[in-house]
Amino acid sequence: PTAQPAPGQPTAKPAPGVPTFSFTPQNGGPGTRVSLNGWNFAANGPIVVRLGMPNPLGEVLVSATVSAQGTWAAELVMPDRLPSGDIIQAGSLNLVVMNDANQALAAAPFAFMPATQPVPPRSAAVQTVRDMLSAHKSGGDAGAFVSADLYARLVKGETLPQVLGMTNSALESFDVGEPLDRPADALFIPAQLTFSDLQEAREFTVVLQNNTWKVAGSNRPVGDMPHPTPDGQEVHMALTADVNNDGVIENISYRTGRVKITTPTGFNDPNIVAVVVAQELFVQQGTLPNTRGLLHLNPVALNNEHERLLLMGQGEEPNPGFLVIVYGGEQHSLYITPIASDGTPGNQSVRAVWSAEADAYVLG
Repeated sequence: PTAQPAPGQPTAKPAPGVPTFSFTPQNGGPGTRVSLNGWNFAANGPIVVRLGMPNPLGEVLVSATVSAQGTWAAELVMPDRLPSGDIIQAGSLNLVVMNDANQALAAAPFAFMPATQPVPPRSAAVQTVRDMLSAHKSGGDAGAFVSADLYARLVKGETLPQVLGMTNSALESFDVGEPLDRPADALFIPAQLTFSDLQEAREFTVVLQNNTWKVAGSNRPVGDMPHPTPDGQEVHMALTADVNNDGVIENISYRTGRVKITTPTGFNDPNIVAVVVAQELFVQQGTLPNTRGLLHLNPVALNNEHERLLLMGQGEEPNPGFLVIVYGGEQHSLYITPIASDGTPGNQSVRAVWSAEADAYVLG
């Protein structure tokens, strides 16, 4: 017989001859005790219950012997992992009743809710960077310490220096610092690297994946704010005004590069003072040589005058460009939306606001 869905305790007598079972509770997480009852099964025969995703797999959760009347009862404890060792994710899985010939007799969905896991400490992120650099220094496999996208690139044949933008020279020693205090979902962990032919400071971006810290990228630390030199690409002036209400005139300039956009950019909000499609954007005060750089957006990062606010790209895969909407007045801010290579703006935006208290742009 084929498996038949049997969700929950039946409200009517099961159809004669159709194997049916019910269980309670119908949802839960690891360690939940589930009581099961079955009807219309082959008398005096053995049954087992397995997880189904949706097809049955893995070890037996519980077994029972069917009575002469075709009924059985059992209790199982929900595991937290699949037979592969992977943690069971939230969603529906099946409880599948099978006979001793491994034929599925009946199945019903169970709403699985993983146990809430505490966020690992920041010190574990620092250790992840150390472990990755140790593996690289000794010629070992650093794949266990990087994010899923970087690991996929390593599998395809790229090296760790390639995916992280580091030199190919031999790493001789390193010193990893504590995470920088920045308002972002990721952690930025500084390190001083000594190679066979040079020394280099880097900041490693570390993110949570499956509740484990993974290295997702690296960049050189933010240095002096660059000036918008043409470098073969025309620089445009978007706005000259006191946009942050500090009594000083700011210049917002940008370089378009090769960025394109396929979505109309018409806006009628009276608070919008500029809309820019750019590969690079500068917010500055004054004129050379006394220019003060307040904000610099490039395909890799968003930086204020003193530090990196947010990583915007990953080394070899920087963002093609951005749609930047500048709001003036008391609510002055810049809404920054990455643009994909096909010209489509992304679904998420970053908001940079002026903080009079910090005398700097911060993430809002």
